[in-house]
Amino acid sequence: MSHYNVHVVVSGDTQAEADYAVEDALAPYSQHLEVEPYAEELSQPDVEWIVEQANLQRLERQESLLDPARPSDTGEVLAAVSEWIGLPVTRGPEGTLTYTSMTNPDGRWDYWVTGGRWQGAFALRGGYRSDLARVGDVDLSLMRDRAAAAAGAKFDCLSAGGRGTRGRADVGTGPRPLPHGQGR
Repeated sequence: MSHYNVHVVVSGDTQAEADYAVEDALAPYSQHLEVEPYAEELSQPDVEWIVEQANLQRLERQESLLDPARPSDTGEVLAAVSEWIGLPVTRGPEGTLTYTSMTNPDGRWDYWVTGGRWQGAFALRGGYRSDLARVGDVDLSLMRDRAAAAAGAKFDCLSAGGRGTRGRADVGTGPRPLPHGQGR
């Protein structure tokens, strides 16, 4: 599972309008959005991994192992891949395995929240922090200075032979970040 920070710029006079606009802007990238059926091709490494998993199960049952290169195993390989994916799989004219999908090929997220682990990501004029703000209220120079200081601290740590600062917010020369929700 991965997490990432996305800034979405929308218009809205109220928080409710802005929330709806963000939802509309992110909707095309939902993994839950069903699209018109299309043919999805499985890569050779994917097929090999699925066959490897099927062979582990066959070993437990003391059955003979599948070999994708063996012509007599073609039907069983298709059946194993179909069972793994949960959809019928066919072999195309060039030998590739394909299935019909309705999964959003542009899907990038399964859910999203405003703020979350990046709560208070926007530094506002007047010293406040927020998850949602008007562009003119964001103190971009302060945010740029903080990002530059954090990058410099990471660079200094790595240059000195350190292991980096991943997962260690207290490493570096800048002030220690406050817990979520507390302004600076």
